[in-house]
Amino acid sequence: PHATVRDWDLRYYFDPRSDNDSSACKMPIPDTVLVNGPVAKSALTKSGYPQDKLVEVEALRYLHLNKKIENKIKSSSFDTERNQILVLGDYLMENTVLQMKILQRATSFLDIPPKYLVKPHPNYPVASEDYPDLDMTVTNEPIHTLFDYCSIAYTNNVTSAAVDAYCAGKIVLSVFDPKKLNLSPLRGFDGIYFVSTAEELAVFLNKRDILKPVSGQGLDYFYLDPNLPKWGKLLIEESL
Repeated sequence: PHATVRDWDLRYYFDPRSDNDSSACKMPIPDTVLVNGPVAKSALTKSGYPQDKLVEVEALRYLHLNKKIENKIKSSSFDTERNQILVLGDYLMENTVLQMKILQRATSFLDIPPKYLVKPHPNYPVASEDYPDLDMTVTNEPIHTLFDYCSIAYTNNVTSAAVDAYCAGKIVLSVFDPKKLNLSPLRGFDGIYFVSTAEELAVFLNKRDILKPVSGQGLDYFYLDPNLPKWGKLLIEESL
């Protein structure tokens, strides 16, 4: 799993008895599962996955998190005011539409409406004209370059992009549908705020100046050594 292992993502979990099944029709399971951080390893271990089949490797997708995210806002083609929020869309239309509608409804409850920098998922584009009440700029720049322009990220509760923001030391506001399971890869973590209504979102946006990330936030989510010693050990052993 190259991104995250979420609690309710049942693709990653099996009945522990499957590992000891000797029948002719047993479920095919891998000899080895590579885990890219302590969080993924803990999730699979708690589910009963055999620890001798778990091998630690660096999170290749997230090595950009080694770059120090500066606290100051850099000059760019985007608005450089701190009164700006990064909006990260999802690959599912229904999730992104819910997220954007709640954001638009929240505008009427805000003391000072912020500016929004919207990064949609390639699978579901977002058009600014669909949300006329929002002062928003849509961008397709890489996500890690956008963190320099915002201190708060607004996501839905499914996307793994929330983890990028969390590990980059950003405040994360996450929308979830209360009629569904909370599929967030950050469920149970400090420093993330879940909302399901426009009124709840507005409460946090109205006090965004005092929201602070948790000290050391995200430092132990992934294995991020850029020298890739874990991958090196694995590949060398496999080649012998």
